[in-house]
Amino acid sequence: MAGRFGDVFCVPKSRVLGRLEAWQMEKTQVIFDTDLGEDIDDLYALCLAVVHPQLDVQAITTVHGDTQAKARLAKKVLRPIGRPDIPVGAGISMSEARIARKQVLPDPTHSATYIDFVTPDDPEFGTESLAATDVIVSVLREFRSPTSFIVAGAFSNVAQALTQVPDSYRGRIASVASMAGETYALHSEYNVLCDPEAADYVFNSGLPVFMGTFHLTARLKATMEDVRRQCCGRSPLHEVLLACTETWFSRIGASLPGPVLYDLVPVYWAVDHDWIETRSSTVRVELEGAYTRGQTVRFDGGPVLESTDLDAEKMVKEFFDLIDRPFREMVQ
Repeated sequence: MAGRFGDVFCVPKSRVLGRLEAWQMEKTQVIFDTDLGEDIDDLYALCLAVVHPQLDVQAITTVHGDTQAKARLAKKVLRPIGRPDIPVGAGISMSEARIARKQVLPDPTHSATYIDFVTPDDPEFGTESLAATDVIVSVLREFRSPTSFIVAGAFSNVAQALTQVPDSYRGRIASVASMAGETYALHSEYNVLCDPEAADYVFNSGLPVFMGTFHLTARLKATMEDVRRQCCGRSPLHEVLLACTETWFSRIGASLPGPVLYDLVPVYWAVDHDWIETRSSTVRVELEGAYTRGQTVRFDGGPVLESTDLDAEKMVKEFFDLIDRPFREMVQ
């Protein structure tokens, strides 16, 4: 089937799983793609990916809306983690298909709740980042070992990169781990709706894709009391998490008891697939419907490993334990 990004492909489940198992034994190289600055879960997922001892973050790329501002935010967050060396790229603000359709929603300006955490006093303020696709291609060219994408936003950057990299580089992509879609209800999930054409292309690109669905990832929750207790007065990283979460919480009108940490799920899957139970699916995205655009439809069997169950409480606890580990080692 051909579309905006060209042909889509399907591969047998056995080939997908075999490829994943072969590459799961070593420390996983990842490119973290995010709409950081909108919902707060992206910040938590970024911190988890960078501090996790089994992941090696080679680059961070931003997507949807003011991607240069999001790149500056990513750079500021990397400083207290001690990883300012990680390259950051600014990606696609809005897809050509959305512009052509005059699809206004989702509006990234309405959801940019803590993007102004970067102030004129920060060295990141006013800086410009390289294009996300250039950063992705550079990583795939430089590192011959397999690299996985963690997608915590629209699929625009990943889809564009897949159309531009040579076949020899494409073979270095181990998997795509995403928080995206919903197959148990009629729901146009946010990350898919931001660029339905890109999501459909990636789901059917022939690469192993993990899809952490909306209703399951929404189980990962923390209260503001949890965040304050875990983060107050501990380390610069904890202070960044707390400050951004407090800003986010004040701007959503306290409509939730605390963060819903959807985007932790693809990070955990990139670390160890056993964190999440999955089923093999073929997933297509509705592109044309006036009321159904962005909805995801599944069929049995296929290259997409769709989430079916997880231990949300264990994942949230593991997150706070992991970000606390460097602090505990420092004070011992």
